[in-house]
Amino acid sequence: MLSRYIGPVEAAWHLLEFPMHKESPHVERLPLHLKGMHMVVFNPNDTPEQIEARALHQHSKLTAYFNYYTAHPTAVKFTYLEFPQHFVWIRELHNNRWEPHQQGFAIGRMYFAKPNEGERFYLRLLLTIVQGCPSFEALKQVDGICYPTYKDACIALGLLEDDQEYSICLAEASIIQTGYQLRRLFAILLTECSPLHPASLWDQYVLQICDDVPYKLSTCYDYGLFLLDKLLLESGKSLLDYPPMPLPVRNWSMELGNRLILEQMQLRYTLTPAETAARVSCLNQEQHHVYDVVTDSVSNNKGKLFFVNGAAGIASLLLFGGRTAHSTFKLPLDVMENSLCGFTKQSIHAELFRQTSLIIWDEVPAQHRYCIEAVDRSLQDVRGSKIPCGGISVGSREEVVRASIGKSPLWKDVEVLHLLINLRLHMSDSENTNFATFLAKLYIKLSNCFSQVGTTAADEMELPAPINHRKNLQSLLASVYPALNVSGIATSSFLRDRAILAPRNDDVKEINQTSLEMFLGQHIEYLAADVAIEQENEQPHLVPSYPTDTLNSLDPSSLPPFRLMLKIGAPIMLLRNIAPKDGLCNGVRLIVKRCANRVIEAIILTGDKAGNTIFIPRITLTPSVAELAIPMSRRQFPLRLAFGMTINKSQGQSVKYLGIDLQTSVFSHGQLYVALSRCTTARQIFVVLSSDVSTCTANIVYPEVLL
Repeated sequence: MLSRYIGPVEAAWHLLEFPMHKESPHVERLPLHLKGMHMVVFNPNDTPEQIEARALHQHSKLTAYFNYYTAHPTAVKFTYLEFPQHFVWIRELHNNRWEPHQQGFAIGRMYFAKPNEGERFYLRLLLTIVQGCPSFEALKQVDGICYPTYKDACIALGLLEDDQEYSICLAEASIIQTGYQLRRLFAILLTECSPLHPASLWDQYVLQICDDVPYKLSTCYDYGLFLLDKLLLESGKSLLDYPPMPLPVRNWSMELGNRLILEQMQLRYTLTPAETAARVSCLNQEQHHVYDVVTDSVSNNKGKLFFVNGAAGIASLLLFGGRTAHSTFKLPLDVMENSLCGFTKQSIHAELFRQTSLIIWDEVPAQHRYCIEAVDRSLQDVRGSKIPCGGISVGSREEVVRASIGKSPLWKDVEVLHLLINLRLHMSDSENTNFATFLAKLYIKLSNCFSQVGTTAADEMELPAPINHRKNLQSLLASVYPALNVSGIATSSFLRDRAILAPRNDDVKEINQTSLEMFLGQHIEYLAADVAIEQENEQPHLVPSYPTDTLNSLDPSSLPPFRLMLKIGAPIMLLRNIAPKDGLCNGVRLIVKRCANRVIEAIILTGDKAGNTIFIPRITLTPSVAELAIPMSRRQFPLRLAFGMTINKSQGQSVKYLGIDLQTSVFSHGQLYVALSRCTTARQIFVVLSSDVSTCTANIVYPEVLL
């Protein structure tokens, strides 16, 4: 029996008809309709002429919004959704209108429209973006061009995915560069964007793509296809994956040999015994020991596994010709317990590994143990050996996290070698020497205090004197990035040598937004195309519908923002591995050189490819289910501003001037050490803490992961 007990007090409340609930702030429902299709209230006894006259003079909230900006063209611009926050709806018989709020505010909620509703859906999309619009026709205007439909206007703004943008991208890029750079851009479009008609794009731009090919016209395009196929192979693809793309007729690979082996052979240095001895003599005692042990393993084919534990920040000494692990070993994106690498015994990758004597895998603790075990299984398979990693000597650097690597069956075969001398800090003065000692103690002190496995060791650490303290974010920015608004100051070297770190993504966003406002230049805005993804095996009537403005409001850290704001000369960071061989890896910093509608020209700031000019197109990105519960994709330039970055993202980077925003304390293992060890000189570190009077901040260490 379903029943509910109501006491006398509640009963009296009901009888007196007092309100049972209220909402604050008020929600203003906003109608959505095409031109001339708003709802009209009329008397059925009226004549058609009377009804028509009433329709002409009766304004909806949408048409009244247009009327306001027609009458007040210089007023502050708001979108239709934002309008109720600043204006109140006045309903009168012949004069429905919006008037400015005298007090309070309301939240606007526009009625939903599904994509299959056509122009009504695209109208809603524009109303969430365009500010201060005076008419339906004005919504269709983009950059001075009036488009025939709302859909065309959405495409012009970049709010929808459309294959035509790839042609625009190549056209804009070909004005600046041809040959290799354009060929690389075309390969990125194929691998990251999957255009519907790749052969048509090839036919349209083949002349520019093959502009640098040193062959006669009869073989030029064929060799250009071979070079394009080589670029695709770096991402595990080939021209066969993009029908009806033409294929090279001539067998260029037989004439030129295995490209992977040739690339690695080009990285080899031919040194005389005297040159080798001279370089070895420059090593310190710890490095000399590592050199002796590793070369002994390689020379005598011992196939040992080494873990070079360099807790002093040697990861910044990046390897020339280095590649990401996923690119080199063809690791799957979602690595499972029994996963294998994405190459076969007959592939050119397998032949490369059969001829390999040594693999140096930097920052291997950042990889899940399943990645390491997948590489081990694949190398044993292609080399026909049951020795760990197929008998190849393997070395890695940085701090070990036993929680992942230590649990791997491979760990018992690893020989740990220690490097404790700090190579990042300039050790010419006592300040840096003392600071290096302090960094080493960040772990040692806490590991002695906490020994229980699974315990989070957190303690207040006092930052030493050479570090400069600042009171707020503005003074921190002024110390790290002085005179950002002065022309000629923010050069490539100026930006390369500076960074501000923070533990949380929200803090980094504030740093970047504030810095961009200070930075000299005009804002350039890029809007993304967001799409909700239908999951497989879901019944259509059970699939939830998400308004586009809800998707636009989501900002997971792995995706670029919906509104990407840039300026020429501003530092940016790449969010995806789109061309590792050319230095376009996740986390690389660049400078904006030129902004077109569908392509961005940038200069690489760091690494062995520093100074190279590259093109970045819009690509479609999808966050993981663990990061975002709503299945969606976003087509946008894979970039974020890089005045500031998270501490985790800064690993492997080294700068001369460092700011650290610790108003929110670190929250994970080793973050404080990672942040403080990014700078080459202790006195050029600037920190803002949560308290003006204290010089202490939290440090977190998990003792069970320490060596």
